[in-house]
Amino acid sequence: MTDRWCANCLYAYWSKNMKRNAGRDNCFPVGPVCSNHPDSPGELCEVPAGGICRNYRPRPPDPSGETVRRICMAHGGFVLVDAADYEWLSRHTWTVHSGYAARYEKGKLIFMHREIMNPPPGMVVDHIDGNKPNNCRSNLRNCTRQENLQNRPKRLDSASRFKGIYYEKRPGKWHARADLDGEQFRTGLMDDEVQAARAYDRLAVELFGAFAYLNFPEDWTPERRSEAFAKKETIHALRQAKAEKAQRREAKRQEQAGRRTPEQ
Repeated sequence: MTDRWCANCLYAYWSKNMKRNAGRDNCFPVGPVCSNHPDSPGELCEVPAGGICRNYRPRPPDPSGETVRRICMAHGGFVLVDAADYEWLSRHTWTVHSGYAARYEKGKLIFMHREIMNPPPGMVVDHIDGNKPNNCRSNLRNCTRQENLQNRPKRLDSASRFKGIYYEKRPGKWHARADLDGEQFRTGLMDDEVQAARAYDRLAVELFGAFAYLNFPEDWTPERRSEAFAKKETIHALRQAKAEKAQRREAKRQEQAGRRTPEQ
């Protein structure tokens, strides 16, 4: 998919069934619906006229081959699953819920991706490529909530069209910022927004590793990722050493304070 229009966006949901049904009973919009439009964040609404919005992100190509099957959903569209999971998943009726395939059982909402991966308590399931209808196991991974947030797209209220980029009005420049475990990491100020976005990508890979959501994923070859992952281990080792040093300093301070306390 190379055409830049809403139906090719990662956040859009559209199929020929929706268009056909719209002509028959007027139940569905003719055009695509979006779950990440700036005018309706978090809501699955019909895309307004005017072309792609600032949240547009190209949809990755769907997996194909004999090991991939499609499950049609109740209101049009489909979800991709492994052939090994097709039989037991296709016994249920699935609908779209916030862009995910889901169903209800005894009043409880069940998401397909969670049913496939069965995450341990306290863990969530992450779609690696961000494509919610792709529920092939190769695209799913159990992770912590923090790791899942690291693979999320940019904030809807961001001044930049890229993730992790902030604009400073007084100098009129951009900088990249990422947060990890309560600590903030920033780059220097840059004149160009795209340059800052690429700087964020490097910072994110170094901090978050495989869970980094990138503004320019096509720039990151496996070799370049391996190089950045090595630096990630160095950064984490330095942070751990810094934390241990702070703990020793605090323990020494408390010990000295205890010696100065007069006996009662």
